[in-house]
Amino acid sequence: MASPEEKQAQPFAHIFNEDEAEKSFLLSKPTCLVILGKPGSGKKTLARKLAQIWKCIFIEALEVIQTNIQEETEYGLKCQELLFKGQSISEELVTEMILKKIESPEVTHFGYVLSGFPSLSEEYMTVSQQVEKIKNLKLKPDFLINIKCSDYDLCQRISGQRQHPDSGQVYQRNQWDPNIIEKHKKKKDQQEEDNEEEEDEELEEEQTAEDPLKKAEFLHQLVQRPEDFLENAEKRVGMYKDIMLHPLEVLMAEQDCERLIEVDGNQQPDDLLVSVAVRLQSLGVQMGAPITRLQSDQEETLEGLENDELFRVLSSYQLIARRYRWRRSRWGKACPVALKKGDIVMGNPDLAVSFLDKMYILSSPAALKAFMSNPRPYLLPPMPLPPCKVLVFGPPFSGRTTICNLIARKYKGKVLDVAKLIQPHLEKAREENLEQVRRDTIEKAITAVKNRMEEQSTELGMAEITADHPEVQAMVEATRSASVSEVTLPPEIYAEVLERAIAELIKNNKDRFPGAPEKGGWVVDNYPLSVDHWSALSGKGLVPDTVVCLKDTKKTGVCIISRTYSANRDEINPKILKRLTDEALEKKNIEEERREMQEKPVSEEEQSLGAALEKGEKIILPEFTEDDFLDMPEMETVRKKIDLFVNDWKTVESEIKQSSVVQVAGLEIAEQTPESLLNQTVLVMEKPFKYHGWELSAEDLDEEAEDLAAESEDEEVEEEENENEEDEEQIKEKKRHMGDTKHFCPVSLKENFVLHPGLYDHAAKYQEKIYYFSTPEYRDKFLKNPEEYVAHNEPIQAPPLRVCLIGAHGAGKTICARQVADKLGIFHIQFEEYLQELILPKTKEKVGPHFDEEPEEDDNKILMLSQELEDSQAMSKIEKTEKSKQEVTLTPEEEAIKANLMDKDPLPPDVLDKIVLDWWKKEPFRSTGFILDGFPRTSDEAQYLSEQGLCPDVAVYIKVEESDVLDRLFPPRLQKWKERQHKRMENRKKLKDLKAKIRDKKIARRREELLAEQKQKKEEALANKEHYEATEETEDIEAILEGEFIEEEEEEEEEEAEEELEIDAVDRIQNEITEKFYSDMDGLQGVQEELEKWLIPLIEIDGGRKPRIVHYQIYSKLNSLMENRGSIFEKCYPISLPLAQKMLVFSYKFPSSFGQWDPIKLSEGDVMKPPQSYGNEVFPVIHRQYIYFFSSKENRETFMKNPIKYICQPKPKPPVPVKIAIVGPPKSGKTTEL
Repeated sequence: MASPEEKQAQPFAHIFNEDEAEKSFLLSKPTCLVILGKPGSGKKTLARKLAQIWKCIFIEALEVIQTNIQEETEYGLKCQELLFKGQSISEELVTEMILKKIESPEVTHFGYVLSGFPSLSEEYMTVSQQVEKIKNLKLKPDFLINIKCSDYDLCQRISGQRQHPDSGQVYQRNQWDPNIIEKHKKKKDQQEEDNEEEEDEELEEEQTAEDPLKKAEFLHQLVQRPEDFLENAEKRVGMYKDIMLHPLEVLMAEQDCERLIEVDGNQQPDDLLVSVAVRLQSLGVQMGAPITRLQSDQEETLEGLENDELFRVLSSYQLIARRYRWRRSRWGKACPVALKKGDIVMGNPDLAVSFLDKMYILSSPAALKAFMSNPRPYLLPPMPLPPCKVLVFGPPFSGRTTICNLIARKYKGKVLDVAKLIQPHLEKAREENLEQVRRDTIEKAITAVKNRMEEQSTELGMAEITADHPEVQAMVEATRSASVSEVTLPPEIYAEVLERAIAELIKNNKDRFPGAPEKGGWVVDNYPLSVDHWSALSGKGLVPDTVVCLKDTKKTGVCIISRTYSANRDEINPKILKRLTDEALEKKNIEEERREMQEKPVSEEEQSLGAALEKGEKIILPEFTEDDFLDMPEMETVRKKIDLFVNDWKTVESEIKQSSVVQVAGLEIAEQTPESLLNQTVLVMEKPFKYHGWELSAEDLDEEAEDLAAESEDEEVEEEENENEEDEEQIKEKKRHMGDTKHFCPVSLKENFVLHPGLYDHAAKYQEKIYYFSTPEYRDKFLKNPEEYVAHNEPIQAPPLRVCLIGAHGAGKTICARQVADKLGIFHIQFEEYLQELILPKTKEKVGPHFDEEPEEDDNKILMLSQELEDSQAMSKIEKTEKSKQEVTLTPEEEAIKANLMDKDPLPPDVLDKIVLDWWKKEPFRSTGFILDGFPRTSDEAQYLSEQGLCPDVAVYIKVEESDVLDRLFPPRLQKWKERQHKRMENRKKLKDLKAKIRDKKIARRREELLAEQKQKKEEALANKEHYEATEETEDIEAILEGEFIEEEEEEEEEEAEEELEIDAVDRIQNEITEKFYSDMDGLQGVQEELEKWLIPLIEIDGGRKPRIVHYQIYSKLNSLMENRGSIFEKCYPISLPLAQKMLVFSYKFPSSFGQWDPIKLSEGDVMKPPQSYGNEVFPVIHRQYIYFFSSKENRETFMKNPIKYICQPKPKPPVPVKIAIVGPPKSGKTTEL
């Protein structure tokens, strides 16, 4: 398995990310071709046909003139005026129109095929100047196509041309000359026998075309144009050689030889076109990407359809092929042209188009025209991007201004503070109000002073009372100080001020970053929150795209209240202190009155508080928590402002939501940082321009069924050739367009690093690709943020190979697993051996039926008997060791493991958690991989893996028969029994010898005792004068010994009778092996059923064959998984050649960088360019956004198994055309050799 460094050593030949591939195309230069050749060589005919095939703009003098006249452009009106006057159009005007056309938007997108320029006329520019114009074009030509033809052949062809006066159609000699037509017909008749069917079709077409020409009247109508006279043709060819040939030769010499195409002009026009097209195709030249109107053949109303239903209907219009529908773009229903201008406008479904492989909906005919001319500027990054028209509401100290600044910084915009913008208008209105009040006050003051003076004085000639009168001035001053109040402006003034500020901002900040929308880039702060002000904005057309409301409703505004207190601490604290002081004094007075009434002594605390108040000492403020602010009377004003804001927002929000375009983001500010609030705002702003996923619906299933039915009708012949029997579900799965993790759950892969097969019941669609999920919860998690789980610039990294190797006892699992794991460089884990290792430190020996079959009692007896012969110290040591063994206690987990090994009791889940989880989740197993030998053994263990989501990549089942197991296990078991029997016989002999020695030793000791007793008795008898005969005493001693030490022959005979015979052992061992085999098979049957439910692939290997063959089969299966690991999530789709060509024509898919080269052959070192012939069978394949071509089905299948391997190789170098000259004397075979 290659290391990650080796994988990245060679970069991808293509851009892996589909959106980046589309961006690369949008940034690429369109294909531009210039057709060169002598006059009459067929430049215009070739250029027109080539432009049709390559989807380029055909540019030629007459074509440009007609287009301008039809479109009534400025140039067209001038041309029309000259033609009406009977004047010719000047070369200067024609040249300007051609150059203008080359710079037009449609040419910028589609490219051009230029013919007839440079022209022979030097009325406006010399040929050299025209060639310089070509060199200095913004869109320089990529290819120069030179049509070569001899002067004689060319003049003969031109002189043989005839024109029909009414239609203007020009006919070649072979189309109107009866002699040539007859000769051609005879030649066709001679070939009729070789290809009868083809000839019939061609003759029918030829007759239909030639019937009108056979009419004498039609033949007499054809005329020869003056320029087609032989002498005029020769003159034009001569002029070309004198004026134009040398500059063109210099131009072609400067051109890269790989991009200079020279063709034989004597070919038929269709053959000439084919030769050029094949050459361009072999070089991988990108065709122009057409824009297609999505219109139904039937009248169908699209208005009123929901987004999902609308896109589903549009995707089936103008289909490329079944299963290859148009995909949804990130613009959704928004018009790309309007968005580029800075307006989010929903498109009109009747103006929907397809471009590349996606759908776009335009909002107006003008937008449709602009998009169809050149969609690139509207789709290039950073689009789609919100224009950044944001209005932020929030109560004071909610962080409104901070959020405004962050949003403006994110989108390179500016904050428009309405409070600052409206301030001059407020000042002006305030001054006007004051002036009005002053005038009214002066009038009233003058009147009042006059009335008072009239009452006080009746003298004639009273002085006139003016504004300068002291009393009037005093009254005016008093009124002015009392009239200072808040000025309220109408909502329309706010809207007008904001409108002017936005207009100025757009003018000065339109290029705030490359590719920015023309409008937008503003964030409004401190705009009044009311329905009237919102209506004023709507009336001015200043409705923002996003309205952000900062709220604090979790704890009734405690966050804002706390911020307000922190900001106004110096003002609020004195008020709190005053309140606390007043409360303390009041409490003191109450307590004093109460004590006086009750004559209760004053406590020390109250005395100190009273003393402090009397001395005027400050009361220390306590530390406040957030909850304390809610009940403070000093914060009542803030709470009222918050309640007022909440009520106003509810009213305005209902008005805002009437507009379907405006996105509303209600953000809770509690426990949030400004950056997190910004991220939430950005998510809301950019959500309309993200790819959206959805659960797989019934409509999706219906579409798939329709596609499958249509494809099955088209592929009946191919299915007959393929004899592979596949059911309907397998066919569906093979053709289904899967996502970046194929059939595996992307969430399990991302979060657990496990290849968990997903279920079709829990499927979803994202970017028109299907993703499977292991649980509905994981599907919902994916749909919330799909970008987190899909591939971007490289394939998703796959976890290492994890294999479960199962089979009956005796199938040879361990031997094969160990060898294969060593070769693959992964771990080998033998489950039961691992369990033994866990308890071995305490048990000191392996446990289980195979290790405790027959305890060796004879060994113990021999040991005990031998100890009798030795000293008693060794015996005490044995007793101590046995006692220490008995003292060892096992934990509950170890007891469960021992019970499993001894009696096959199931392991509890908590024990399995401590054992199995580490192999999937901890290093070094997690990053290296393993072969797990002998697990799972039962359906319960398989179910445990399923519940924990511990999925192996594959399960290998070594399948054996009972006879195979008997052949393998019985001989060693029987041999072991024989060895044990032999050992037992030896032990018995040793035991018999030991017993004999012990008996002799005991007899000797007893004899000594008896002799000692006898001697003592004799001595006593002599003392008592009693005489016994010695012989009789001796006989008595031997008799006593014979009675005490009886021979153990009977015990030996009983043991020999109980000894198992070989024939009985054979039956017993065979029965044990058979019982174990069927027990294992029952467990494995449940494991297989559980794995099948779990969709884990099961590889069955015939374990009855030789071990090396079994080992090779397992290794070959697993090694392919290792070699193709980099492409485990990649899926390729074979298609037909016509479909591949159609996709390339419509740019639904892109041609690969390998062009017509076979990537498999290229990787094998075959660098020869494939033959450029349509007769060669080619097998195309789609991988991601590219189409690859293969020379055989085998190569195609090889590529489909591991596409990443073959696209990570150098691109083929462009072919250099080989030019060979074959010379020799006449009749030497030059032509044959050629």
